[in-house]
Amino acid sequence: MRNAPSGADSEDTGFLCVVAWHLTRMRSVPRAFWRLRRLERVAREDGACLWVHRWISRRSLALTMRWSDEAEARRWLDSEAFHAASTDLTSSPGAAVRIEFP
Repeated sequence: MRNAPSGADSEDTGFLCVVAWHLTRMRSVPRAFWRLRRLERVAREDGACLWVHRWISRRSLALTMRWSDEAEARRWLDSEAFHAASTDLTSSPGAAVRIEFP
């Protein structure tokens, strides 16, 4: 698995999935960072994940992932690890998650 896309072939293969969380307080970010890092590791260990990139700003966190196909991406989004992490990341009032398939 590659860490990030390199070359034109990365745009033509796989299924892109972006998951973004927006937190209401900056105080939540340090704990969320480690939670997201563990979730990224789980995605990297999945054989169907071609690459994953973690992005973090002041109150937002995102994972951009390319999967072998749409079914694998949706399987991962339905996994217990993803649900547990997403529930934890959105546990504070006003926090939100957004999932996109660009």
